[in-house]
Amino acid sequence: MEDKNTILFTSPDKVQERTISEILGKVYDALTEKGYTAIDQMVGYILSGDPSYITGHNNARNLIRQIERLEDEGRVCVIRPQRPVEVDRLESNVDKLNALYQEGYECARKVMEGK
Repeated sequence: MEDKNTILFTSPDKVQERTISEILGKVYDALTEKGYTAIDQMVGYILSGDPSYITGHNNARNLIRQIERLEDEGRVCVIRPQRPVEVDRLESNVDKLNALYQEGYECARKVMEGK
């Protein structure tokens, strides 16, 4: 099992394995169940780092924080902006969006080349 692809959570009686995709799916479902627009909330969290964007419903906030802890331990690779993102959630300026895409692509490339 490769640590970069799997997150381990412990419960009182056994170890549960969840992939990043499963965690994000559970967070998405919890946000939707509480009536939030899940994508907007998740983007808000990613851009700001503020966990209050993620509901505590169904343990979603703790799940998302687990990803941060594993990143701190060097067990997962998280790619995030290197500077504040200067686009709105509903940005319509295509040039700004393209520039942000290129910046994200370059950031990911640099991170992956360093691994």
